[in-house]
Amino acid sequence: MKNLLYCWVAIISVCVACNKEPDELDVPVMTITLNRTSYLEGVLLTGSGTAIIDWGDGTEIETHMLMPYNASDWDNQNIKYRYGHRYTWTENTPIITITGADITHLSCNFNTNLLDLDVSKNAGLKFLNCAGNQLTSLNISNNADLETLYCGDNRLTNLDVRHHIALKYLFCSNNQLISLDISANTKLENLHCGNNQLESLDVSNHTALKDLVCGNNLLTRLDVHNNTLLTRLNCFDNQLTSLDVSNNTALTELEFGINSIEKLDAGNNPALARIGCRTNGLSADALNVLFETLHEYFRPVIIAARNTYECYYPEISLSIYHDGKLFDSRNVIYQKKSEMRVFYRCDVTN
Repeated sequence: MKNLLYCWVAIISVCVACNKEPDELDVPVMTITLNRTSYLEGVLLTGSGTAIIDWGDGTEIETHMLMPYNASDWDNQNIKYRYGHRYTWTENTPIITITGADITHLSCNFNTNLLDLDVSKNAGLKFLNCAGNQLTSLNISNNADLETLYCGDNRLTNLDVRHHIALKYLFCSNNQLISLDISANTKLENLHCGNNQLESLDVSNHTALKDLVCGNNLLTRLDVHNNTLLTRLNCFDNQLTSLDVSNNTALTELEFGINSIEKLDAGNNPALARIGCRTNGLSADALNVLFETLHEYFRPVIIAARNTYECYYPEISLSIYHDGKLFDSRNVIYQKKSEMRVFYRCDVTN
């Protein structure tokens, strides 16, 4: 009798489950709220299984078989990942609903009209690009598997990545962030957080970091001593008074212009191929010392200047400013072993 009762319970449970809507079955659903629609909107998706897309304007719901992720195709935004829709003009704010259990990559960065993005039910996301929109908030607390996040060029005032230990690439420049806690993101290789309002940035535990762009903030201190794999450092336009790159022997590009740095030693940076340090407190003597410490192919025969300069290689150009004025330039000969090279130089004459 008990066995028969259990059978009836099981049958009833299956029937109830069969009658449930997709949301009730806990199938992951993401929603994209548009401020308005342009003629064509679209998303890029990869994963496995199917994705059901409701474009939110009453047109027929679409079902698509997802393509697996391929790095080269994805980087080129291959059309096989693109799902687009032609809207008729509306002043409404349509909500795009995407249902799929195994969506791993989402790009909606070319819409520019996004007001809101809800990916809280998509725990399997590894890649999210929502840059260049109108987002004022972004909740990714349930997306702990994220490895890549592009959310720059929005209106974010807060970004919580404390649960994302798998994160390798974070691009959040051009927002309104006043703080950024990346203490849990020790696998970071690329961090772009420029053009925000950050007063501090701690990268001391990020030994895998190769590319750091943190310019146009309010930083008064930047310690990159432990970031020995850094190949690019851009801390342009902050409030730094000193910068030590002696431990960053892999650096190929260094930009620290518009700060208050009075001296810099590049003697331990043999791979350095580009350096920019305009509008600092560098004296003529400090510039001479800097050039003397540069690698051989970077070193001029003579340097006489009082203020700031920019220097690029292989087409090196020097721009010396004094009291906000650019002085006349002339050719100057640089020598590397037996080779003679002609570049440009500006002298401060007063």
